[in-house]
Amino acid sequence: MRTKNSSLKTKNYLLASFFLYSHKIQFLIYMKNITPLIVLLLFFCFLACGTSSSSQPQKSQESKAKESAIEFPLYAYKSFLGTINGNLNISCFLTRKDTALWGYYYYHSQTKPIFLQGNINSQNEMEVKEYVKAMGKDGPVLKETGSFKGKWENGTWKGTWKNAQKQFPFELKESTPPGSVALSADFKEKTYTEPNAGSCHVSFFVLKVEKCENESAKTMINEDLYKQWATTETEGTSSHPPKTLDEAIDRHIKDCKTEIKNMEEEIKNNEYMGMSMTSEFEQGFSVAMNEYNILAIEGFTYFYAGGAHGGGNLTSHNYDLRTGKKLAMKDIFNAGYEKQLNSIGEKYFRIQNNLSPQESLTDAGYYFEEGFALNDNFGIKLDGIHFQYNQYEVAAYAVGTPSVIIPYSEIKALIRKDCVLYGLMEKIAGTPPPKKNTDYIINE
Repeated sequence: MRTKNSSLKTKNYLLASFFLYSHKIQFLIYMKNITPLIVLLLFFCFLACGTSSSSQPQKSQESKAKESAIEFPLYAYKSFLGTINGNLNISCFLTRKDTALWGYYYYHSQTKPIFLQGNINSQNEMEVKEYVKAMGKDGPVLKETGSFKGKWENGTWKGTWKNAQKQFPFELKESTPPGSVALSADFKEKTYTEPNAGSCHVSFFVLKVEKCENESAKTMINEDLYKQWATTETEGTSSHPPKTLDEAIDRHIKDCKTEIKNMEEEIKNNEYMGMSMTSEFEQGFSVAMNEYNILAIEGFTYFYAGGAHGGGNLTSHNYDLRTGKKLAMKDIFNAGYEKQLNSIGEKYFRIQNNLSPQESLTDAGYYFEEGFALNDNFGIKLDGIHFQYNQYEVAAYAVGTPSVIIPYSEIKALIRKDCVLYGLMEKIAGTPPPKKNTDYIINE
């Protein structure tokens, strides 16, 4: 059988990169010796299937818990407003997949994202740890700074926030404030196995806008989100896109069956004696921002079809909630922005990858054929605009998926005045310019 060790390593790195790139927890880095089991546990939101009870509720404390669980479905996205200690105003955003929770929150006085990761049990008790992002010796790392522990009931999550020095009560109420949308989530997966021949696993975790102030914007955004998972490369997709997640999964399974059949023929011909085929396809989405009339969604795709290792990519999708338009670079930046933006981007790329201004990018393992250049895979976030490179795009496979964050304070003059982002830059906190490479801290 073909080995999947390197494939797991690839997926672990992609997941870690996805979480570094998105507002999920991401302290697992590719170069660390993290076992696949730990990765599976920590990234359960992508690698496991949720289940729920089908028994009828009874008038008891147990029934109340089940009724409350209906308010927070197994697959869901929710936003909250509330306070810590009654006087520290915060906004919080969480996505749920089965028992796993992830997201971020920020203090209104600072507007800097603090990452969250945790779990919710059958009694709707939620425990979530918080992390801030910093530059470690070998690259970006996350430092645990505190935790929230409490219970979800009737649209409210309350309990105790604490860190190493102190603890305070917190109370957060579910809210969809003006300039944001209500989102739902769904998860489907399926595994097919052909004994002694091969197997494949397919899963999708997708998002959908349920409520938006502009109904036509809702329609436009949902149509684009649908395209992200419905147009993956399977037989017949281009002419007849799948209408449901189940149909999309079945098409992947059908393709897998074809490959397994072909493999069986090759085995009969002694071309691959004693081998079998294992394949995977996983796709998921996360919310990077849902405020100020901006919805930023990030996508993760992983695929493995045998061989030395799998592959994948990380994508961003940014929408103007006033119109539903998907934002491109030309919609955000003034004409002729490229040279200045690339210059700023290189500055922060070097800082965030521990490279001196004089160090050769080529010698450091990056290949920018005509000098440093940003791509158009960008995400709008609270701490700046994130640009993400995918595997092999600017570096060898071993380097991974580099990224760069450019704070708004550096690019305000380049932003179009009619862009949804322009009038909000005083409210959205950007990353302060670091004093030196080793001091680079995104969130202190």
